[in-house]
Amino acid sequence: MGKEKRLAFGVYPEVSLAEAREKRESARKLLAEGTDPAFAKKEYQRQAKLTAATTFEAVAIEWASHQTERWSDDHGERIIGRLRADMFPEIGHLPLAQVRPLDIPGC
Repeated sequence: MGKEKRLAFGVYPEVSLAEAREKRESARKLLAEGTDPAFAKKEYQRQAKLTAATTFEAVAIEWASHQTERWSDDHGERIIGRLRADMFPEIGHLPLAQVRPLDIPGC
């Protein structure tokens, strides 16, 4: 047999007893399906970090930083200013893969 593993669901009172029991049941279901709940939790956290790094705002800022050699200073400031004023408040928080043409302000 393998070594016993423990899985933490949070600290009381941030995580209520009812929430902890729900999480325990979810972990049991994962075990029954043959999935390690600790691995699933780490994979979820990794995906969350990846999603956060690929928001529209993060990708747009990175794109603009690569364009600065081609742009004049005034043009670069205008583009970034327009993105911050018009795009980021509406769709900046969205993962890039979820942005659709109709989400873009003015379309």
